[in-house]
Amino acid sequence: MILLLFGMLAVIATWCLLAVVFFGFGQLVFRALRLNARGWRYAHLSFWVGWASSIVLLQLWHLQFPVDARLSTIVAGLGVAGVVVERKAIIAQCKASWRQRNQRQMLRAAVVITAVILFWSALAVGAPHRPDTANYHLAGVRWASAYPVVPGLGNLHHRLAFNNSSFLYAAMLDVGPWTNKSHHLAHGLLAIVTILYFLSYVPRVSEVNAPRFPLHLLHAFFLPIAVLFTYKGTTSLQPDFITFLIGLIVASLLFELLLSPRSSGQQVRRNTFAICFLSAVGLTVKVSLLPFGFLASCIALGYAWRQDGSSAIARRGLLLMSSFCLLYNLTLPTTCRVGCGGG
Repeated sequence: MILLLFGMLAVIATWCLLAVVFFGFGQLVFRALRLNARGWRYAHLSFWVGWASSIVLLQLWHLQFPVDARLSTIVAGLGVAGVVVERKAIIAQCKASWRQRNQRQMLRAAVVITAVILFWSALAVGAPHRPDTANYHLAGVRWASAYPVVPGLGNLHHRLAFNNSSFLYAAMLDVGPWTNKSHHLAHGLLAIVTILYFLSYVPRVSEVNAPRFPLHLLHAFFLPIAVLFTYKGTTSLQPDFITFLIGLIVASLLFELLLSPRSSGQQVRRNTFAICFLSAVGLTVKVSLLPFGFLASCIALGYAWRQDGSSAIARRGLLLMSSFCLLYNLTLPTTCRVGCGGG
């Protein structure tokens, strides 16, 4: 029992550190692109964009080097840099939230959040339940940790030639005390962030007259879907787990874009970039996301082209930036890695 509690606390502490790192990395990306993503409302979006940016960096790194502690340090440094750069806005947001606090609501939220995190950390310390994790997932992580992309690796197991980028993410966590144990961290972190995000909309479902009520209801509806799909795969490394979560996040961003009564130009550009970027990175995890990701990106780009009130130059820049994300993730590192892995 003591070992179980110690393992749960270790998982929770590491999740918290990783969440800060990916959040800070995402803030750095949004700042570089001059897209406003400040405030708790966009914390999950900064996390996912930071995670996706680390996947891009991982793919480039792995062309020449194994995924080891060096890259983990670089990603952690970028995340900390993002938090430091945005520290004033983060502190101001925390102070504003504290002034507007409702003690009963905060207590309820703290109890629910603690219960969810404890439950998922208990799942995370268990053994993998999916046979493919033992079949080739863990092997893919080990190869990525030990060597750069290996030409002809698919000759050992044909599925290793797919070069799913999610294995690089797990390999990045496969350092220090978590060596050979990253499956306890990788997918559980993504699941808990997504579930807590959708859970935050449940109390707002009672606000029937609110202008954003349809959007709140839709986000709350995503909660049981996310829970039912993820709770058995928390310790497995199946790529479908991540592409499913990316699909939910992209769908929520797309609906937010289409259903918001008044979308500012900044919101349109931010959501459109995130939809295209996450869809492109999701394709490097597993190509089965292609139909949904491509359709969502086309709808978002079309909506942005018609609704964004900025100049034609800004519209073209938005289109070029989003298209670059798609082409970059699909053609450069992914093609090289799949080509090498297939021999």
